Amino acid sequence: MISKKLRLAFIGLLFPAFSFAQALNAVTAASPVDIDLGVKLGANFSKLQGSIFDDTYRTGFLGGAFGGVKFGKYGVSAELLYSRTRFTYNPSSLPSSFFKNASDTAKENSFAVSNLSIPILFNIKLVGPLWFQVGPQYTNLISIGDENGLLKDVNDVFKNGDISGVAGLQANISKINIGARYIMGFSNMNGSGASGVTDSWKNRTIQLHVGYAFL
Repeated sequence: MISKKLRLAFIGLLFPAFSFAQALNAVTAASPVDIDLGVKLGANFSKLQGSIFDDTYRTGFLGGAFGGVKFGKYGVSAELLYSRTRFTYNPSSLPSSFFKNASDTAKENSFAVSNLSIPILFNIKLVGPLWFQVGPQYTNLISIGDENGLLKDVNDVFKNGDISGVAGLQANISKINIGARYIMGFSNMNGSGASGVTDSWKNRTIQLHVGYAFL
């Protein structure tokens, strides 16, 4: 079930997007209005920038739904995307008090993270079927797993919410869309600061996706 916090964030992000859409509608009243509604699948190549994590982009699945409106060469869209990825870290960089056994600090471990993301994107047509997309994204942490079960409490490792900036290109060909994006996290995802880990953790993601519009 989507948390109350996530629903409020979704409403908060939608309001400026719909205001923008209304302004576009007034400016481009003579242009036809296209409505998009569909589903998409893809892959995230993600990493956390932080001294305890490796500097490798890890592949993860994503899937969800999208909707939007276009007014001539401009548009606005909103998506609801589920994703799952894995972050490998160096246990020796964490205090031994985090672990069930002190000897576990010598073992490599990973976090399996599931997220629900809501990007709100402004769309500008460039040439032919190619569109430029840019806007904010809110991501809510659904679950986190400790791959090898080394930690005492894995739930406090990450913060629950992340605000990101999204920029990318998308080709709309009939009812199919294919795109690539870069997502830069602005929030420090380190939820362990109170326990002595002061490193800053920032999300960095390259996203590839394909979608199908029912409308």
